[in-house]
Amino acid sequence: MTESVKSPGAEPGLPPGGAPPPTPPGHGGRPTGPASAPQRKTTPRWRKRLARSPIAVAGFTVIGFFLLVVAFAPFLAPYSPTRQALRSSYVPPMAGVSLRGPEGQLGLWVRDVSRSPIAGVQIGEEAYPVRFLVRGESWTWFFGLVTSDMRLFGVDGPIRWYALGTDEQGRDLLSRLIHGAWISLFIGLISVFIGVAVGVPIGAISGFYGGATDLVVQRVVDTMLAFPGILLAIVLVATFGTGLTNVMIAVGIASIPIYARLVRGSVLSAREREYVEAARALGLGRLPTLFKHVLPNVMAPIIVQSSLQMAVAILFAAGLGFLGLGARPPEPEWGLMLARGREYLAVAPHVATFPGLAIVFVVLGFNLVGDALRDALDPRLSQ
Repeated sequence: MTESVKSPGAEPGLPPGGAPPPTPPGHGGRPTGPASAPQRKTTPRWRKRLARSPIAVAGFTVIGFFLLVVAFAPFLAPYSPTRQALRSSYVPPMAGVSLRGPEGQLGLWVRDVSRSPIAGVQIGEEAYPVRFLVRGESWTWFFGLVTSDMRLFGVDGPIRWYALGTDEQGRDLLSRLIHGAWISLFIGLISVFIGVAVGVPIGAISGFYGGATDLVVQRVVDTMLAFPGILLAIVLVATFGTGLTNVMIAVGIASIPIYARLVRGSVLSAREREYVEAARALGLGRLPTLFKHVLPNVMAPIIVQSSLQMAVAILFAAGLGFLGLGARPPEPEWGLMLARGREYLAVAPHVATFPGLAIVFVVLGFNLVGDALRDALDPRLSQ
């Protein structure tokens, strides 16, 4: 037998001479295989589709605008939403505004405006400048956590500027619209929360367990769906009484059967998937399987429905306020403002026009977001 002759000082696995092979520059001696490549986090496809959707951008822009209005309402509103000035009732928008002062200086100047039943709108002679970032009446916000007297703008003089006009009691319409934004959004948020908190578990249990449970639950849901949503809300408000709290509860109860039916259908499809069979094979109980594995995989339609249901809840609340079953005066709720302005359309159409436009835009924003989410989360687009 012949034996291989080793070079003096050589080690196994090294070339003759015992020197290791040179390391390519820039690698630092680390392995360069695909297993060592850093894992880059990839953005989910539905997020990319949502970011590229002009409908989603428009919807989120509108909603973001109203959220900013809610967050800075006392700062943006020039006056208290309940402060009255009867001599200035039904003042039209931008009345008494001029871009030149008494001596021709440029700027925003305002004259005193009043309305008489006989003489109509009367504008004073003396003009006062409009200043920005001024101090006015003290206000508190966020449940008393924030207190200040700073306002975005105000008149440097003994008069008031009504940018969007006034209502039948001389209250500033712009201030009432700004303060009414949080009421409408809060009603929608609480109503959707009630619908999700009650309707989702009911629908999930009904679809996952089946049998007699599904039969009883769905008959109750069918009974609730037999009534139109707004009619069911009217019946509930008439039973519980008027007021914002009862409106939120009524609109939330009216949305429960919608979530229950939606989630039941999604769970019926998901319970036959392989991961559910695997969970059962591992000995996991029914409820843990439902809440840990099934519900997280049916969240997409719930998210889409919630965004659309926000718009429906705001419309229902405005409709109840329009019928006199919602908020009570002098609360600046948009539906109530619309109902009061309806009586004076011939004299002051702006009293009903601006609350109606606010409702249209906020509902449009949530509808656009809901449509964009539905398209982005569509599984057929991810293939």
